[in-house]
Order: sequence, then C-alpha cells, then structure tokens
Amino acid sequence: MIDLGRGPNGLSRSIGRFDVNQSNFADVVDLRSFMADYQPGGKYARGLVDPYDIEGRYFGAGTGIMDQVVDKAEERFIYPGSQETAQP
Repeated sequence: MIDLGRGPNGLSRSIGRFDVNQSNFADVVDLRSFMADYQPGGKYARGLVDPYDIEGRYFGAGTGIMDQVVDKAEERFIYPGSQETAQP
C-alpha cells in the first residue's frame, strides 16, 4: 500500500512518503499495541456496542496502523518542501 502511494518519481505527499518495508515493519508497527487500542476501553474503541463484534471492532483499523507509521517511520520519499503540509 505504501509503495503504491508513491508516484512515478518514487515520491509522495501522502502515505507513500514513509519508509516502511518488510525489514523494518516490526520496528514501526507494534501489533500488540494495535490490538490493545481496539479493545473495549482502548484508544479506538469509542462507540463499541458489542465487544464480541470483531468485524465492527476493527472496521477502519487502518487508522491505528497509520498512527503508528506516522509516529515511528522515517519520511524518506517525500517531495521536497512538503513536510509542513503532508497528510497521511
């Protein structure tokens, strides 16, 4: 997904600007923390009606992953001068 976010020149103003790959994924994304964020009482569990509704719980789960990517991944593929206005 991140590779696809880069244009033909290999740069991006969006998700593709982050350097996340198979060799550094575990350093960037903490899946234990991700799962905890979606548990009842977690960061993204607002409005969780049925704690056994797994599909409903993780609907939109990309937000949790992207928050970690934005916090931990290096922006190596960003257009010069785009740091101030870049969006994930």
